[in-house]
Amino acid sequence: MTILHIFTGLTTFLKLGRDCFESAGIPGEYVVIGRQPTIDSSGTTSEIQYYQLNSDKYYEFLGRLTVKNYSLVLFHSLLLTNATVALDLIKNQPERPPLSWDLYGAEISMSDIFPHHFHGPLTNRIYYKLAPYRIFIPVQRILQKLFNRSLHRVFKGMDYIVHFMPEEIKYFEQYSNIKRPSLWFIYSTIEGFVGKDLLDKKVVKRGNILIGNSSSFTSNHAEAFELISGADFQDRKVIVPLSYGNMKYAGYINEYGKKVLGDNFTPLNDFMKLNEYNALYLTCSCVIMNHYRQQAIGNIISAAWLGARIYVNEFTTIYTYFKRIGIHIFSLQRDFQVNDSAVFDALSDEQIAQNRIVLQREFGSEKVIADMKISFAEFIEK
Repeated sequence: MTILHIFTGLTTFLKLGRDCFESAGIPGEYVVIGRQPTIDSSGTTSEIQYYQLNSDKYYEFLGRLTVKNYSLVLFHSLLLTNATVALDLIKNQPERPPLSWDLYGAEISMSDIFPHHFHGPLTNRIYYKLAPYRIFIPVQRILQKLFNRSLHRVFKGMDYIVHFMPEEIKYFEQYSNIKRPSLWFIYSTIEGFVGKDLLDKKVVKRGNILIGNSSSFTSNHAEAFELISGADFQDRKVIVPLSYGNMKYAGYINEYGKKVLGDNFTPLNDFMKLNEYNALYLTCSCVIMNHYRQQAIGNIISAAWLGARIYVNEFTTIYTYFKRIGIHIFSLQRDFQVNDSAVFDALSDEQIAQNRIVLQREFGSEKVIADMKISFAEFIEK
């Protein structure tokens, strides 16, 4: 008996997830389900199967998803095609094994009639400005409501929620009124998040500022730019990764950032080689993640290890979780003071040492493997 993992594409999460489960010695099969007839599988092994949604092979695949063949199905998010596959199983496969899903966070915003609930007021205006039909086409809103009902049905059809943060699971339960047993999983270890080349490195003490992790509306770049605009940057760069995500939004943020921050604004519009990005990352003594929901967890863990001063919204589960376990992380609402001369400075050596003790305790390789084996034990032994 084995665990079946279902992904929406050949993403970084697939590689990370597979590596993590294999390191823990937990048997699994890995499947990608998409809308295209084929998928570029270069760089992957033949063990990763691909099925086109609604194809004959896809329905044959659903027919094999029974408790006789699999101990558990783990959806890596309920976004895109994964939500459709899950609903097909719930509706049409009475002999299905238990269903679980790793809560990415975006599912909650997607299940709202208006995903802008996770946008700040400035970002919200950009959201509608770039696509006015979001307001003016009633049919689109009706279809969105129908999709939301289906997604809530999928939520109710899950037997387990998978995450490492109890705070995120509790938030989902409060939002949805759905409670399920939880399984513990994170996509990497501290060694994986930081990278071997950076484990013994620290960011500079008084360096650049990094804002956001992608060109997504939920990064709320505009609000972050306005928040810091009154600061004395001196020669600091405000580095903003925009090389993946919504490219139309990225174009707008390029213009907005230049307008508000002037020459200090430094967008990363093109993918960089890892060694080049790492070198740039180490120049950032301050990291601002202005998300209103769970996002950029790996970035935050890496920044905490390297000693950056991290600001996030204190109403997020990320702030509550990292504060609870003892990480030095700061509130945009209470701790960010634009006129403080040290507002963008890195942590002290003592704070960095404390962060590393906590991160090693929570996400060290041995700890992650042990927690996964305990959490998934009943599905390994079947």
